[in-house]
Amino acid sequence: MKKTAAHAADAEWNIAVPPDLDEDSRLFLASRGAKEVSFPLLVRKAASLVILSSLTREVKEEVRRSGLSQEELDGFIADGIAWARSPVAAARGSAA
Repeated sequence: MKKTAAHAADAEWNIAVPPDLDEDSRLFLASRGAKEVSFPLLVRKAASLVILSSLTREVKEEVRRSGLSQEELDGFIADGIAWARSPVAAARGSAA
């Protein structure tokens, strides 16, 4: 996805969390030698994981309802991978 000038910098969030989540997060980060600046990365990873999990669940449900066979699904996946590795996809990626 291409970033516009308006979205080039990180957005500032001010979030409130329950005290137990704050403490658990600090303990988790400290146990891995992380510094306080690791909070934004932790939030980004958590948000990405929630979004990816939700989209994955939705796609799996759509595929299940579509009636595609495993063979058809494997073919679509193979086609997508082949396209992503193609010069056309690489050219589009460098233009983004």
